[in-house]
Amino acid sequence: MSIWDRDRVPGITGRHALGLWLTYRKLATAGYVPGALSRAPLKFKVPAWYPVTFALTARLNAEDRITTTPGFWLVYLIGSSSLAPGFRLQLYDSEKNQRLGDPLNFANGLGSAARPFILRKPHFFTTRSPLLIRVQNQDVSGATNNIQVVAAGFGE
Repeated sequence: MSIWDRDRVPGITGRHALGLWLTYRKLATAGYVPGALSRAPLKFKVPAWYPVTFALTARLNAEDRITTTPGFWLVYLIGSSSLAPGFRLQLYDSEKNQRLGDPLNFANGLGSAARPFILRKPHFFTTRSPLLIRVQNQDVSGATNNIQVVAAGFGE
């Protein structure tokens, strides 16, 4: 039985998991979730979350590495900031020497726990490769900004 199969329970009309019908996106859902070919390798995988926490004062930078499980698919990005200006984020796949997008403000590229940002095309990590997360505090007040970034997806 797979959560990806529409008719996984005989006699009961199926509903898709992974928010293939996002109630807050309605008919525009297809533009915000991975396509069928991108979802196919995620069958029978186990959910995994990798949280990273930073405490930064005004305009400081920090980075941390996450070592993923073998065969990990990065699907969701979740983030929060304790101060209104937030932070900038950049992700980097160390094994492939590849940036996962340009640096961006967290409000534009990270979701919340209630509405995670779903990558249109999940990113695959072959081995226990490190994912580098770089953040820059955007606040200038001098107060400590508590930042949390969660890389979530599916692994072996």
